[in-house]
Amino acid sequence: MAYEQSNEDGPLYPKQPLVEVATEVNFRGILAIETARADFQEKISSEYPNLFVPYAKDGIAPALQRVRFENEAGNFGVQLAINSFSFYSRQYPGSAIFIAEAKRLFEIIEPILKPLRLTRIGWRYINVIPYVRENGNVPLLRFFSTDTFLGTGVNSEYDKVFINVETRKKDMHTRLRLFSSSSENEPERESIILDTDTYIGEGGMSILDRSDAVAMISEAHDGGRDTFESIITGEYREYIKGADNE
Repeated sequence: MAYEQSNEDGPLYPKQPLVEVATEVNFRGILAIETARADFQEKISSEYPNLFVPYAKDGIAPALQRVRFENEAGNFGVQLAINSFSFYSRQYPGSAIFIAEAKRLFEIIEPILKPLRLTRIGWRYINVIPYVRENGNVPLLRFFSTDTFLGTGVNSEYDKVFINVETRKKDMHTRLRLFSSSSENEPERESIILDTDTYIGEGGMSILDRSDAVAMISEAHDGGRDTFESIITGEYREYIKGADNE
């Protein structure tokens, strides 16, 4: 896979401070994945040569922990367990390139997942937005329209922020976490963390009445993008567009 960005396929917002983007496909467990991972590794080894095997964790069955395959730079990777597949990026190339690679990788493993019994398809964005306090307050309203998730008439003077919201629109769910954070070593370096997880399905043992995982990855992306667009301010949108603000 080529990760070069173009004007057509690159990020919609070049200055958006994304630290990670991930999509995840969850399904009823299939033990055949245990033996298929070697073949999967061979097929992707030229692009994802680094293998990471998880340490044992209390309370989590080893088979449910994900084996991770990562590229040399460490900014793209794929994870596989007997009940889940995920693809992630720490250097987001834009949705067109990202989704195409996620689909390509999933289609390598998909033949052994028959019958495919999906339980959840998700898309996650994690943004880390640095800021400088204004009059001693977190300048939340420079970045986000709090009316969307807090309602109107809320005090705009924030010393600290921690917001946890869950919404549902038809079969699309969103979990949104928005909180302020500071560096342990440099407490004056502060950031707002925006973590959104948009997904179809409840997970667990509930099976979706659909099996078109590839199509639902795109739907989950669209839902995540819609959430982001609905909560940011026009001022912040113009800033992260980048090109016209240099």
